[in-house]
Amino acid sequence: MRCPYCNEEMDNGVIHRDRYAIKWVPKDKDRGSLLQWFSRGIILAGMGESVEDVFYCEKCEKIIIDTKGKIDTRKK
Repeated sequence: MRCPYCNEEMDNGVIHRDRYAIKWVPKDKDRGSLLQWFSRGIILAGMGESVEDVFYCEKCEKIIIDTKGKIDTRKK
């Protein structure tokens, strides 16, 4: 995959999760890590799961994650 910022080739990788879900939450809805369970967001990985095909641009230091097929709790 090419980086949309600099057009260089990005490295493909994985984000592993062990104990709790990892999710994206809009900044204006963030309640902090202690109250994260009550925040609605896009669940990227549940307990023991991994996020596959995470692309990293070393030059820009940006990460891109495809959220297709992920659970979006903001829509409930």
